[in-house]
Amino acid sequence: MIAFFKRYAYPDITIKLIVLYALNVMDILFTSFLVNTGFFIEANPIMAVLMNNALVTVLFKILMPAAVFVFLAVHLRHAAEKLRRSANRLIGMLLVVYIGVTLLHISWIIVYYVMCV
Repeated sequence: MIAFFKRYAYPDITIKLIVLYALNVMDILFTSFLVNTGFFIEANPIMAVLMNNALVTVLFKILMPAAVFVFLAVHLRHAAEKLRRSANRLIGMLLVVYIGVTLLHISWIIVYYVMCV
């Protein structure tokens, strides 16, 4: 797994961007589910405001990241090695954060079902 994070060839970065996007979508799905239970709130104050409007939420959490990730993938295809290495580090850090957020959501969903269902 660590070797995967270190690789910065274009195909590896593309896979990481796809995984990052999937984790981002899972984040909004899990967050919406948990907030709709009434027992949880959105911890991110910006997203808490945006979640009041479903269209804005979809634009901000699903469409905009998709556009950014496609833009990155296109531009990193022929980027210099140094730039790809730097981008890979940043993408790796975001992956770690989103993996943590996803695990946190899963744990809260388990707690919710154990305590309330």
